[in-house]
Amino acid sequence: MNHAEIENGQFPISYTPTEVIMSTDPRISLLIEQLETFQIMLARPVVQRQLLAVLLLTLLAWLLARALLTWLHPRLLSAVHAHIGPHSSSPLMRMLLAARYLYFPLLGLALVRLTALLFALWQLRGGLITTVGTFFWVILIYRILLSLLIFFLTPENAELYRKRILLPLFSFVVLLITSSQLFDLRTILQIELLSLLGASLTVGRLLTAVIWLYAFLIFAWIVEEALRKGVMPRTQAEPGMINSVVTISRYLIVGTGILLFFSTLGLNLTSLALIGTGLSVGIGFGLQQIIANFISGIVLQFEQSLRPGDVIEVNNQLGTVEKLNIRSALVRTADNVEVIIPNQTFLTSQLISFTKTEALTRLGVPVGVGYGSEPRQVREILLQTAARHALVRDNPPPIVFFNGFGDSSLDFELTVWVEDPLRRRAVRSDLYFMIFEAFAAHNIEIPFPQRDLNLRHGWQAFAQAMQNVKREAGHVKE
Repeated sequence: MNHAEIENGQFPISYTPTEVIMSTDPRISLLIEQLETFQIMLARPVVQRQLLAVLLLTLLAWLLARALLTWLHPRLLSAVHAHIGPHSSSPLMRMLLAARYLYFPLLGLALVRLTALLFALWQLRGGLITTVGTFFWVILIYRILLSLLIFFLTPENAELYRKRILLPLFSFVVLLITSSQLFDLRTILQIELLSLLGASLTVGRLLTAVIWLYAFLIFAWIVEEALRKGVMPRTQAEPGMINSVVTISRYLIVGTGILLFFSTLGLNLTSLALIGTGLSVGIGFGLQQIIANFISGIVLQFEQSLRPGDVIEVNNQLGTVEKLNIRSALVRTADNVEVIIPNQTFLTSQLISFTKTEALTRLGVPVGVGYGSEPRQVREILLQTAARHALVRDNPPPIVFFNGFGDSSLDFELTVWVEDPLRRRAVRSDLYFMIFEAFAAHNIEIPFPQRDLNLRHGWQAFAQAMQNVKREAGHVKE
């Protein structure tokens, strides 16, 4: 059947749908051909014999490794622990703990070698068994690297590196080796998936582009960890500067990886720029706030007007900036409530920061006393009370202001300086307790509002009303 017949819909009755698809799409035809080759290979007795041997030796290696971990390894740990005493974190103990990952691949390699010798002695083909030995070598290298991570790093960091680097890397290696043994990998990688912007997107290009992008993401994470935990603390830089350098470095590396991703796919970056220009008008309206927050985040990173660790006022509550991301900031209030605030808010509205240049802030404590009190005595008592508080600074010293004459009290204000803005409310509460006790000890009255009722010409009517009430009350009693 030729292509003209297919395009005209003239299919002979003897053709199956699979044959029609194969004749119209060479990619499907190639995949089916590869699968048929694999099926023929599995049907061969020599291959089935080797697969059975591989299954048995893998199971035996796993059982022996479990036996060693259950019986031998605990005894080694106990012997070493008894020899070195309570120093369970010694290098020898850590080496033994890390060595438990090597039992299975080492036993697998030994059994593979023994099985290959037996097949050679019996004059049987053992090419597949040799290939399985390659897998055990890959597992051994993976386990050695994992043991080194456990030996040199904390368990939490070792687990992070295992999940993000070792496991994806060696999974890809195993998949690559398996595919190369079962299929014609070069032919599969050359299969064209689609044509995008004049570029032929093949399986190989897509796979390479994804690998490059993932590598740059991992590289950005490693650089971020190294700068945040290794390099920047030694420079004694401010937390805000450290966060800015780390954030900018991460986005530069990720941006480079994205550009390399599109370049590896074979896409013309000029065409992407033209498409981006055409879509920018429509997307701009929908993503206006996101773009504004993104630009605001970049400005905040360079301007350093807001930094992680700063104490700011959020919705009339004090909070600490924990993270300053490229789109939003995470602020934790004194009530342990996390507030996510868009970066644009900090640039377009008033920002109250208690730690922009220094953490020293002034705190006012209003106090009212009775008119019979001596003002100078009140001032001395307030100053002595402030001096007894541990969080009140001596320099600048506390000051007492006589604010004026109130309706029922003499109004004073004690002002003190504290270095912890988050403790302002607690310090004010402590000072009120201490002032109340000091005033009580010196018989100084803390007045409450009093009002005089002036009836002027209504006294006679009021007296008559009271007599009527008494008369009615006496009548009811009788």
